[in-house]
Amino acid sequence: MQTSDSEDEGWRDCVEYGLSTIAIGTDLRFRIRQMEELSLAASFSMLSEMKATSSEISGQRIWPGSYLLAEYVHANKDLVANKRVLELGAGTGLVSLVAQIAGATNVVATDGDVEVVKEILAWNIANNAKADGNVKAASLFWGNSTSSAAFQEQFGKDLFDVIVAGDVLYKGELIPLLLASVKEWLQPNGIFVLCHIPRADVSHEVLQKALTEQNMAFAITTKLMRTNLPEDCTVDDAKRALLYHITLPKHN
Repeated sequence: MQTSDSEDEGWRDCVEYGLSTIAIGTDLRFRIRQMEELSLAASFSMLSEMKATSSEISGQRIWPGSYLLAEYVHANKDLVANKRVLELGAGTGLVSLVAQIAGATNVVATDGDVEVVKEILAWNIANNAKADGNVKAASLFWGNSTSSAAFQEQFGKDLFDVIVAGDVLYKGELIPLLLASVKEWLQPNGIFVLCHIPRADVSHEVLQKALTEQNMAFAITTKLMRTNLPEDCTVDDAKRALLYHITLPKHN
């Protein structure tokens, strides 16, 4: 059941933003704007909306998988260096900011929540990205043709060498939508790098089954930085995280 407008406004009206210093590696520091902790009632309202809709509304804060993915990109700069990079479900844009510093030629950070794009993502890019302007914020709703058309009008038809996403699958309905957008925007020889932490019904087994059904090849790495985690990135979450290197089906 969809949440009512009053419920939606309820938790959103409670949102307050603050600045957090986020450390990546030993040399990177970002001042990230993100949502402060909600009250218990507002948290239940937000969770209810997340369960009831296919909208990506979880980008108000840095999720553990995004942090782990940012650390991975920082430690493996060749992954994005001299590449055109798209981040899906970017939220705060932390991974995109790290990708720019790692040498990506062009980065587009996207989120399906327009409020996140306006209130968080755009601010973090404006106040943390290097001044060359090669990091952009945009709205992109997965698997939605209208959203894709608007995105194409803004950024053109060129596909991306690398797509990244961290901790974006918190219910099963999102898997086909995410993979549809990957298929639409990834170069045939490109790579999709996903840091996944099991949430609700999206276990690693469920994700891997979906990838196999889509004829998408994948390799898994467990070599993730799991020390010096931020306060809201639990050790348990970090232990359950896996990083997937995913490629598109081969066509003869």
